[in-house]
Amino acid sequence: MTGVAPATAAHVARWNPSTVLVLCAGAREIVELHGYRHDCEGENGPWSVPEGRACATLRAAARMLGVDPDQG
Repeated sequence: MTGVAPATAAHVARWNPSTVLVLCAGAREIVELHGYRHDCEGENGPWSVPEGRACATLRAAARMLGVDPDQG
């Protein structure tokens, strides 16, 4: 990128808008398919996800996107 500060060029290269849009669309699809209140398979077998908590799958998806699921 010419005429752009090196730090800005590195940021745009890392977080290319088309890549970020694909990541966001995938995350939205996971959330929609997974639902909010459900039973989820975990390491210890099926378990019910308590109200107000995200299951392990959604928590992993959040971490993948750089979101800390434990922060409110």
